[in-house]
Amino acid sequence: MGSTLIKERIRHKKVFTVLDDVSDVEQVECLIERHDMFGPGSRILVTSRDRQVLKNVADEIYEVEELNCSEARQLFSLSVFKGNHIPKDYKGLSIRAVNYAKGNPLALKVLGSFLFDQRKEDWENALNKLERNPQLKIYNMLKVSFDALGDEEKNIFLDIACFFKGKQIDYVKRILDGCGFSTNIGVFFLAERCLITISNGKLEMHDLLQEMAFEIVRQESIKELGKRSRLWSPRDVNQVLTKNLGTEKVEGIFFDTSKIKEIKLSSKAFARMYNLRLLKIYNSEVGKNCKVYLPHGLKSLSDELRYLHWDGYPLKSLPSNFHPENLVELNLSHSKVRELWKGDQMYPETTEHVMYLNFNETAIKELPQSIGHRSRLVALNLREFKQLGNLPNSICLLKSIVIVDVSGCSNVTKFPNIPGNTRSPFFGYDPCLNATKDFWYGKFSEVSVEFSVEDLDNNPLHYCHVRKCGVRQLYTQAENDCDFILPYCKVFAATPTEFRQLVQQFTNAGQFLHKSSL
Repeated sequence: MGSTLIKERIRHKKVFTVLDDVSDVEQVECLIERHDMFGPGSRILVTSRDRQVLKNVADEIYEVEELNCSEARQLFSLSVFKGNHIPKDYKGLSIRAVNYAKGNPLALKVLGSFLFDQRKEDWENALNKLERNPQLKIYNMLKVSFDALGDEEKNIFLDIACFFKGKQIDYVKRILDGCGFSTNIGVFFLAERCLITISNGKLEMHDLLQEMAFEIVRQESIKELGKRSRLWSPRDVNQVLTKNLGTEKVEGIFFDTSKIKEIKLSSKAFARMYNLRLLKIYNSEVGKNCKVYLPHGLKSLSDELRYLHWDGYPLKSLPSNFHPENLVELNLSHSKVRELWKGDQMYPETTEHVMYLNFNETAIKELPQSIGHRSRLVALNLREFKQLGNLPNSICLLKSIVIVDVSGCSNVTKFPNIPGNTRSPFFGYDPCLNATKDFWYGKFSEVSVEFSVEDLDNNPLHYCHVRKCGVRQLYTQAENDCDFILPYCKVFAATPTEFRQLVQQFTNAGQFLHKSSL
């Protein structure tokens, strides 16, 4: 649990720790190594929907009871009437709704949010529909709210439930906006209906709501997996891809290969998935690559793809007939790809929508000049791009670029003139260059530069994270009266005066920072 410093600080303190929604014993063991790591009188509260998990970690187990009638009425009233008072002409209907929910807080909240500001006739219709199917009470109650959504909100909800639960909202918005959705409006509407929540910038939803979404997708085609709109279960995806069961109904596939042994796919594995817009093949276990092979190549991919993420893509290029005009994000990290499209199709003009390119540890030797036509490109990840030469000069045309990561690119010796109006670029840089090599930095609001540990003999500046370039003063840890901050600098051969002079060099646009000047 955290660093040694944190452990030492809490070892003698009385703390109250809550581990919510635990599904595996290992989660508890990872966070709490021993009971005596906290001070006397400390309490650890673990919540789980799996009693077996609690039996393995808890001293005592308590089952959370349903809300009593009074509590259930109060929660329902707050959700539907925004107060504790239930209008007289709605009391009978409210009692029916509360009785149906059986004290389940989530059901009361979702149902109340759905009925908010609805006519009495709508209340009657909704409650009648629920009461006709008593065997699926909670599912039906939650689905009433889903059924009332528009088509776009339904698609956003199902995408979040199947693929993006727990993900950063900006990331999800970028992908779903690329699908033609009005994601900001849709997310706000879903939150208002209590179908999702936003916490610390991430999209979350209750497990029951996610299970409802899974059931909705399953009901699209109970027997034929390839006719479902979304596939997320590794077992289901494995079956669809290895048996060529996919159809035009499939819109999204997220395939976690961590629990699957290596598999070989046909060249036609995606041939009938004309409407596939989201494809992610990855290994959730850190440090392990995907073992998905294409021994006979790959003949096609859907031109509707907005998001293509394939860790360890096994071929040297993408299909020559693939037209990526709709792509918003392309991630081929740790792949064998040497060119994205065969022949002169590399970075065609039609990919103007792409915002994120990740070629971390690929075999591509150079970026073409046409990279400069990607006017909306925000991030370019070339980390550990061992065969990459210097970046093309056309990169200076990328007016929206924020991140250029060339860490570990041992053949890169100099950056081109990145435009001075670029917003907060990050340059990860770890090339072990000769001491005579130079770098260029413009007037950026934030610049990060990282040099390798092996080069310390020639480069005293081990790591430097520079904020607010353009100001003329700085302070190190010992000089707190100045207003230029270099929080992680390690300077071995420079006095404060010399260091100010050094920093002044790369706060002036167009100037070069020479490592040998250190």
